[in-house]
Amino acid sequence: MNQPQTLPLRLLQISDTLCHASDDTALCWSSLPVWSNRSLQTLLAHLAKQEGFEALVLSGDVVQEETATSYQRVREIL
Repeated sequence: MNQPQTLPLRLLQISDTLCHASDDTALCWSSLPVWSNRSLQTLLAHLAKQEGFEALVLSGDVVQEETATSYQRVREIL
């Protein structure tokens, strides 16, 4: 019996983006200035130039503040 040829599935995973409702909000608990929304936007711009992946997995703490506006902003960024 012949088995169908299978190809590897290439996934990209981003975890713990900790985004905010505003792009101008930095992480308050970091001793370094970290603007998580801007970091996600930069990372996604870089990934947009990559080829050969089938899906992006977003996991972990997606937002820092669990508010509808924070989740909406992440959706807009994506």
